[in-house]
Amino acid sequence: DWSSDVCSSDLAVPATITAVLEGNRVDTVISCLHLNSKEASDAQLNLIEGVSKASTVERFAPSEFGLDYLEVANV
Repeated sequence: DWSSDVCSSDLAVPATITAVLEGNRVDTVISCLHLNSKEASDAQLNLIEGVSKASTVERFAPSEFGLDYLEVANV
């Protein structure tokens, strides 16, 4: 049986992310953040931390939207 739900969380607090994921028994997270700012990048790092601590999550697909690969190569 396949189904999907949309959950929201404060991406500034990894513990909140973990609680939302576990509370909703989420097993797959697909990040669609547009990584065009430090704030968005920080949000994705917090999401990664929250996902990594969630006992229910089996799969995570990080966002790569908005990355300037030429700029990243220069870092």
